[in-house]
Amino acid sequence: MRIPDECVTESSGQRVTAKENKKTFAVLNPSGKVIRKVKVDGCVVTDASTIRCDYLFEIGTPLDAVLYVELKGKNIEHACEQLSSTLKLFSRRHGRVRRQCYVVASRVPAVSPSTQVLQKKFFKNNKVNVLFKSRQHEERV
Repeated sequence: MRIPDECVTESSGQRVTAKENKKTFAVLNPSGKVIRKVKVDGCVVTDASTIRCDYLFEIGTPLDAVLYVELKGKNIEHACEQLSSTLKLFSRRHGRVRRQCYVVASRVPAVSPSTQVLQKKFFKNNKVNVLFKSRQHEERV
């Protein structure tokens, strides 16, 4: 999938963040790698019938990792559907690269059988791990 330039913010700063509705995802970048923050929802994908996550972060030049991020209220099941759909949309572009998915939600149930089942199902369907975090998360690259 082609990513329009206006949907990308490129940085090699120490901290690159995405925020929506009091939820924050930050990439900590002490080594100064090039990070491309891509706004997927409403920029790369504008078709309302296509479900998609909010952001993705392409790490490094050449590309060595991609972080897919959904900033959500509390419906983590729907967030997983959005991430799965986005993984498929970008499968050609990111297929051979290490990928990780994150749901940063208002409220995430503590580790429970239901969240574990959701994580296992997500991995089985996508071959990518998904992590659930409450309100904010920082990931070091």
